[in-house]
Amino acid sequence: MAVVMVVFAYQVYPLPGTDSVVFLITATRYAKGLGLTNPYYYLTSSVDPTQTGSFDYYPPLFPLIVGAIGKIAPYVRTIFLICSIFSIGNLWFLTRGLNKILASKRNFYHLLVAVLSIFYCAVYFLPTIGRPEVLASLLVMIEISIYQNKKKLRPLVFNLLTTFVFSAILCTQLICFYFAFTAFLIYECKATPNVWAYIRDNALRAVSVVVLAGLILYFSPHGLLTTLEATKVHIGIATGRTDRSIGLFLYYWVANTNAVGFLFVFLAALFFYCQHLVGEFWTFDPARRWLLGILHLAIVVGIIKFVLYASPTVYNLTVFIIPITLYLIDKITNTEQATLGKFFVYVMAITFLAGVGILARWVFLLNNAIQTGRDFETCRTKLKPVTGGLQGVYISNMMWPLIEDTKKLLPVYYTTVPKESTMLIQEANGTIPNTLIEGNEIILDYRTEHPAKFAGMRLTNHAQNYAFIAVRKKH
Repeated sequence: MAVVMVVFAYQVYPLPGTDSVVFLITATRYAKGLGLTNPYYYLTSSVDPTQTGSFDYYPPLFPLIVGAIGKIAPYVRTIFLICSIFSIGNLWFLTRGLNKILASKRNFYHLLVAVLSIFYCAVYFLPTIGRPEVLASLLVMIEISIYQNKKKLRPLVFNLLTTFVFSAILCTQLICFYFAFTAFLIYECKATPNVWAYIRDNALRAVSVVVLAGLILYFSPHGLLTTLEATKVHIGIATGRTDRSIGLFLYYWVANTNAVGFLFVFLAALFFYCQHLVGEFWTFDPARRWLLGILHLAIVVGIIKFVLYASPTVYNLTVFIIPITLYLIDKITNTEQATLGKFFVYVMAITFLAGVGILARWVFLLNNAIQTGRDFETCRTKLKPVTGGLQGVYISNMMWPLIEDTKKLLPVYYTTVPKESTMLIQEANGTIPNTLIEGNEIILDYRTEHPAKFAGMRLTNHAQNYAFIAVRKKH
């Protein structure tokens, strides 16, 4: 699976998701010495208080780390290869956890589900998705590993490591930190022999995490105050989103190729957790029951406020796909209810198979793109004579990796594109509207000639490759 992640990164495939223009263009520009900036992304001008194209409206650690490492070889492809390292790290933690779960209790069906889960989770960590969850998830798994080894570590070492990792999570993905730290408090509350000591220790821990995160932001390129100000504006815009409906919910939670069937995985894990919680809740003293009730309520409120408020933001939960999957497989393999265990084995096997199918489809489509010359390297070579002498190129979102010089990137909003400007329009979003072609000068038409098929069956309704048409606007 590590090889698959590296190949996808090297081929910059699947096509970088829409959020890659937010984070990975920023990382690329930082690697090239252009600072932590992203004038290409439309939101930058709305929330950047400095109006300098600064990326200061989101916790900066993900593009900062990727860009800093990318300085070793500051090219677009390097950025994706770095993301693949994070992807491999996540899958390594998954494989390590599965090995521990199945070490003492194996049967064919459990082993099958475990193997399928690796392919399934790989879909969540494709290196071209371009969101900070690939790093946040890795940090979460590192913290879980630290917690599992708590008894082997000296208290000072444990607290220092935990503070550092949670600070890093806070500077990577805010909502991930909210859920991860709340879950940490829940497990600490269950284990503590002294409620007051628990409250004291974790209050100090929370303060330490916030102070260290503040220091990280203070020494980041845009500083603490500017980052907080811009992030506050960004949060206001994000929480005002209205893109939610039953149809969108089902798409992003069930049919989304980056999180296929996540709803079933989440509900299955939730079932086992609630079953376990009900069994143990009344064994705690009243003070801990109150605390656990408040903390679980915080999780529920967080899901409603930060996940369900907009259907596409399911990524605020899918960042935990590895611990959720490990928890679920552990419960399935160790349940004493044979019928229930079999039911969930079948449900998870079907869900995980869907992920395997999506991964196999991407592999086939990548091969098809290479065979038809619509892959990253070929299309970039085709474009060099077109874009080489230009000061700027107006580009559809998923085409941005084709332009190595990120200073040339300009977004395609047709009504604002000046006459005589060059536009690079992707075919991957579907049929290119005639309004973008008629009356304009076609510089290079490199669209797909034949749809990708497998066994005579079309695998996609529109191109899933770097096919494009370059035109010069004339009206």
